[in-house]
Amino acid sequence: MPPAPFESSFTQPISLRRRAMGFVLAVAANLLLLLMLLTLAPRVSHPPPTDREPSVFALTREREADTTRAKATTQQKRTATAKAVQRPKAPPAAPVAPIVPQPVPALNMMIVSKDVLDATDSAMRTKHEGGDSGAQSADAGAAGGGSPGVGKAPNGEQMYAAEWYREPTDAELAFYLPKTGRRYGWGEIACRTVANYRVEDCVEIGQSPPGSGLSGAVRQAAWQFRVRPPRIGDKRVIGAWVSIRITYTESGATH
Repeated sequence: MPPAPFESSFTQPISLRRRAMGFVLAVAANLLLLLMLLTLAPRVSHPPPTDREPSVFALTREREADTTRAKATTQQKRTATAKAVQRPKAPPAAPVAPIVPQPVPALNMMIVSKDVLDATDSAMRTKHEGGDSGAQSADAGAAGGGSPGVGKAPNGEQMYAAEWYREPTDAELAFYLPKTGRRYGWGEIACRTVANYRVEDCVEIGQSPPGSGLSGAVRQAAWQFRVRPPRIGDKRVIGAWVSIRITYTESGATH
């Protein structure tokens, strides 16, 4: 039998190291190849970022912007309208002195009872008929140098014939004439004299024709009359009663 070949004890370890070295080199080569491939591969370029958002959000923002602009426009219109409506305040007017109306003399009347009126009518009828009492009163006034008496006043005092200080005009009398009916005849009243040649407390004592309203017209116009107080003795007495008679004709009034 031939002898077996000589084998060194180092053959087995050397073979393993070579194999390991070859494996490592193979792996390194593969890694290097992969790295080269990654390096040489074209890069994927990303699209540049854009400011445009998705359409839904864009529409929402546009609507919000439109709403904001509409509100701003409405507010501007309201402001312009308010400025147009507002007008500059006028300066305060200078104070004006108040006009004080002149007082209108009130028509003073005295309400008497029917008995007094009947007594007055009786006295006036006696005077107009030429009775003794009227004649005696007139004679007494004339004898004393005073105004002639013409009967009794509504309150029972002596009454005297009126003496004009200023006769009333036709215009002053015509205003109070009755609007309808007869406007010609006469009306007579009895009044008490007061200061400033005026009369008050006037009472209707007679008229013609009856029911004509002429005595009422004389009474209403009496606030304009200017009559001297009757003279009693040697002086004129304010507060004495006088008889005033106005006759209305077609040509005017007579006193």
